[in-house]
Amino acid sequence: MNKNFKNLLVFAWIPLAISCQKRDTTPADLSKVTVTFITPAPQQVYHKGDTVQISANVSYTSEITGIGVQIIDSATGSLLFENDHDLHTDHFALSESWVDTLSENTTLRLIVTVFVANTSAKAERSIYFRSLP
Repeated sequence: MNKNFKNLLVFAWIPLAISCQKRDTTPADLSKVTVTFITPAPQQVYHKGDTVQISANVSYTSEITGIGVQIIDSATGSLLFENDHDLHTDHFALSESWVDTLSENTTLRLIVTVFVANTSAKAERSIYFRSLP
């Protein structure tokens, strides 16, 4: 065989070899998802007009593909804040802010949802804090 034909065979097999890699079918271990809330602190009290800084460190032993953040009024179920982050990493420093515009005493739930790679699996972690007028 001549040199050009050998090179052609090698380059033709490369895409085939790459595309035949097995997909990781290992089930996600959601107990290994870690969300360390920094702010707000659990049961921390805010007042109308305050800016609530939302910060947390999120990590997983494999790839995180997305993170969702929500603040929900636990008394009414109303969604007060929502944001999503499309990621491809094993750790993320979450940093958001929300202005408290509520006029009544209520308990709020901060929810961080972590989506992990190659599955539809997700882990949810949350804390509660308070809003006073």
